[in-house]
Amino acid sequence: MAARDVCEGILLGLLAILVLGLSLAEGKYVVEERSLSILSPGSLEGKYPVAVSSFGRPGYAGSLLGSLQYPKQGASGCTAFDKFQISFKKVDNDFMHAPIAVIESTGECDFAWRVYNAELAGAAAALILDTKDEDLMKMADSRYATPPSSAKYVGNITIPSALVNKTVGDKLRTELTTGGQINVKLEWGEAKVEPLPYEIWSISQDKCGEHCDAQVQFMLNFRAVAQMLEKGGYTVFTPHYMVWFCPPRYLDSRECLSQCLNNGRCSMKEGKYTKDCGNMVATSLGMNETDIIACMGDPTADEENPLLKAEQDVQANGGERGDIVITPTLVIKDKQYRGRLENGAVLKTMCALYPEGSEPSVCLGDDIQTNECLDNNGGCWVDSSGLITACRDTFKGRICECPYYQGVQFKGDGYQSCAPTGELRCSIQNAGCWYETRGNLSFSACSPRQPEGCQCPSGFTGDGVKSCEDIDECKTKTKCQCVDCSCTDTWGGYDCQCAGDLIYLADHDACVRKTFVEPKGVLWFGVGVVGLAVITLVIVGFIVYKYKVRTYMDARIRATMAQYMPLDSNSQDIYRHLEEEG
Repeated sequence: MAARDVCEGILLGLLAILVLGLSLAEGKYVVEERSLSILSPGSLEGKYPVAVSSFGRPGYAGSLLGSLQYPKQGASGCTAFDKFQISFKKVDNDFMHAPIAVIESTGECDFAWRVYNAELAGAAAALILDTKDEDLMKMADSRYATPPSSAKYVGNITIPSALVNKTVGDKLRTELTTGGQINVKLEWGEAKVEPLPYEIWSISQDKCGEHCDAQVQFMLNFRAVAQMLEKGGYTVFTPHYMVWFCPPRYLDSRECLSQCLNNGRCSMKEGKYTKDCGNMVATSLGMNETDIIACMGDPTADEENPLLKAEQDVQANGGERGDIVITPTLVIKDKQYRGRLENGAVLKTMCALYPEGSEPSVCLGDDIQTNECLDNNGGCWVDSSGLITACRDTFKGRICECPYYQGVQFKGDGYQSCAPTGELRCSIQNAGCWYETRGNLSFSACSPRQPEGCQCPSGFTGDGVKSCEDIDECKTKTKCQCVDCSCTDTWGGYDCQCAGDLIYLADHDACVRKTFVEPKGVLWFGVGVVGLAVITLVIVGFIVYKYKVRTYMDARIRATMAQYMPLDSNSQDIYRHLEEEG
């Protein structure tokens, strides 16, 4: 056996031992992470991880531009926002950023109930701030939710939601509560699925004929695909090294003894499994001899090795999978693969095991399957421009599903119709509603304030989809009908002129003199009237005050003088007057 054979055998053996050690570790709940890109302000710019919820409608394979909005009251979302008269709306004149509600994780209600309340208040998405310093966790609806009827509202949640950690959440809260505005981009990418487990059972030899040649060639060719699937979270690969196994009743047979050393276990008398070669392979893998010995025990000991015994048990006791007796053997999802060990054939087998619509993009290559969406759009809905379609290519065929496009969710059956919904819908070909421009005037039957449907704007009549006809207010006599009015119809409105210096008041459908409605004239007239009234009150008050003071002083002087000199008969009246005042 060549030195290359020996090293390959040791390499595969070490990999098998490492995998077996990892398989003993306890499983961990997987959190599906996506990214939140903060676009502004500059002090917060960057990309941060968020945990996607298990409810609602995440925009997989898409993204959402939004503006974060923090409620002044009821920030936990446990109470309906309309109780605080709070609604999430787009910022004025900003048709690019959808409203994203920012909700605290405090309170006793479950995540789904918070997001449901945010959607009812008009949010296009919800971002929940974790108030605990912990790793990201997956948000799920709870059977023990408050209120307990979670199943009734969870199914009605149609907006996406995500959880951000405390560190990022504190920064967002500080910026929003101090009057700042934060624009973000939520990105989902492709949907995550349960990884597909597969394993390869191989041997160290590469000179055993056709089987060994197929094994070596497949491992070289499939390497790039395997790495891509593993990094994307679509597969979990477990390498196995086939260990020579002798049934207990044949341990002393010539066949078993000729294949083994150390009194029946793996001797290789040629001496090509050397320690130096083993150390070289271990070093290339970033391991050292001490760690290997600590893991697998003394390789020269004449005793049963627990790791090799465990590998033998897995090999020979496969249950429904069956024993591994042929090399190489490919096992996919606990089923032995039967067929040619070739890239395309193996990949097709793996792709067929994914739920339709959740397969990785490598499964949709032209050399793997036929894109049915290229033939008459797969029989699915497509918009008039041909750019937006409900047809989604899959490995098994195609799915007709209304798309999520540029932050807008389309709704419909996916076959005959799909209509854009939400506040951003008018940005997608005017949501299929009527639209017309004449000169500097433009009118649309699509309103961002309405989540769906088309309605002709004021001054027009029609179905709002195919047409909106101008209403002649002059002929219908609905406007400009006063005595001094002269009506002229315009596109989308009317022009009403009054005779002379009169002007038209639309709210009252009347012509009045300009002086009566001149804002500045009315203002100064009011100021003058008020000023004159104040001055008059001051003068009158002063006169009354002076009169009372003078009368009082005259009476006092007369009383004082009467004590020292006789006065006329009026003195008695003065005394009486003073007594009355006293």
